[in-house]
Amino acid sequence: MKKFKKASAVALFSTALIGAIAVAVPLMNAISITAQASEVDVTLASKTKLDSTYGSPINTTGSHMGTLTVMNNIGAQANILLQTLKSAEIKIPAELANNIKFDDNADVSVQMGINITKIPVLGDLFNSLATGTDNAIKKQLAIMVNNPQFAGSNLDKVYDALNVLETFQNMDLSKQVSTITVQDGVATAKFDDATARHIANQIITMLDNLQNAINMVNWGSGIFGTIGNTITNIVKPDINAALNSIKSIINGSANIASMFGNAGVFTSATIKFPVDLNLPMSWFEQYAPNGLTTNFTAGIENTSGISWDIFENTADANKDVVFADIVAPATPVLSNVKKSSLTVKAEAGSTVTVYNASGAKIGSAKVPGTADGKTQATVNVNITEQKGGAKISAKAADASGNTSVAANATISGDPTPNPDKTQVVYRLYNPNTGEHFYPTSAYERDQDIKAGWRNEGTLETAPTSGTAIYRVYNTNAKGGDHYYTTSQYEAKSLVSKGWKWDNNAKPVFYSGGSKAVYVAYNPNAETGAHNYTMSSFEQNSLLRIGWKYGETAWFAVK
Repeated sequence: MKKFKKASAVALFSTALIGAIAVAVPLMNAISITAQASEVDVTLASKTKLDSTYGSPINTTGSHMGTLTVMNNIGAQANILLQTLKSAEIKIPAELANNIKFDDNADVSVQMGINITKIPVLGDLFNSLATGTDNAIKKQLAIMVNNPQFAGSNLDKVYDALNVLETFQNMDLSKQVSTITVQDGVATAKFDDATARHIANQIITMLDNLQNAINMVNWGSGIFGTIGNTITNIVKPDINAALNSIKSIINGSANIASMFGNAGVFTSATIKFPVDLNLPMSWFEQYAPNGLTTNFTAGIENTSGISWDIFENTADANKDVVFADIVAPATPVLSNVKKSSLTVKAEAGSTVTVYNASGAKIGSAKVPGTADGKTQATVNVNITEQKGGAKISAKAADASGNTSVAANATISGDPTPNPDKTQVVYRLYNPNTGEHFYPTSAYERDQDIKAGWRNEGTLETAPTSGTAIYRVYNTNAKGGDHYYTTSQYEAKSLVSKGWKWDNNAKPVFYSGGSKAVYVAYNPNAETGAHNYTMSSFEQNSLLRIGWKYGETAWFAVK
């Protein structure tokens, strides 16, 4: 081991400090530290990746919390400098623009390769102290720290502080946060100056440690110790002033990122965006009636001055999010209902299943066409033969298992044909209100005729049993209005809205037989809005002049 006398050590240490002052003192008057911008290699985009916690298809409505993570591990493949970094960005799919929220800040983790000797001015001071000449402090300290002569001098603390600065190369800057902004369909999390400030704070801490270590140097007692402390104490104030000046400049810089120039080279980054997808059923109905796969795209933007689209060349920066088909098909429309078949209009690509009144399956068929959740198509369904008057229902189910509300119908024909037991249903017309009325009582018919109603003969011959037909009366319509229906549920619904029961809520007559009784609806009439007839000519004439509906209301014997 090379031996040093204390006088030699004092001389070497003091000479090195004085040499450092020659570099450091001018910094006391420095007002700014800047660095030249660096050209950015566009391979930054090609190395950007996007990950998502939405790995499984979203199959429920409501809030869906998750994370979109932008990652870049470009390493040494491009000279991406700290001062050129700007933000991480995610392009939001148009379908989700009004249903995505970023309620929290982004978590930012950036790793930088730092070479402190390349930081303007600070590197000059460091070179003088640690690596510059044969008399550099760190070189001499490497020999002296283990010499028993210098025990208690605290030279080891100076050596350790310089060593930390010299070996300061890579920083994993975690636990940072950045406010997320959304504009023009792009979510942005900035991390440039926050990252630089974090590095600056770390360097200031290390400079504090170096400064404290130098101030703690004590050469001990005796003539050489006294001389050494005197010389060192003369130098310390200037060193303290220089280091304080550097720290002040760092803290006062308006653009921390620009200070580091070529000293800060970007190697990797991870930016986590907390996401909330709030999806009502109306969103699924509009955008995902048959399911949907949409795509997020990520990019890292910089301020290099080069114009390029950060979302280009991003094969790995695309992430699909899948939304399941949870929208049930519309209620089927039934027509041409016969004893062994019926026609059904339902969602294309769905399967229609027909059930009897007991809920047993009696037939099914696949609706033609390509499933898209919107298109309707027609299919003929053969069913197990049913009796006239039997109740059936039909549901449509799509490939995802979503099932529609049931459509109900009654098989045509007399359920209990008995031509010997029938009754006449009369037809009257009120010229003052335009309403038709259909009583089964000849006495009631005659009284109405005396009151001004016109006799239009008979509507039909009805069975005395079968499917019940109910009559309700709207007292709020001008002149009153009667409505006939085979649905007790529909009649009760109208009564709950203010209509009145006729005949004490009992059937006024019955449906049965094989002859259709048609109904048409006049949307422009308040009274006499519904017309019932067995004449297809009368029915079609009404439909041609604007009446609606045009369906079979019930069946008659004749």
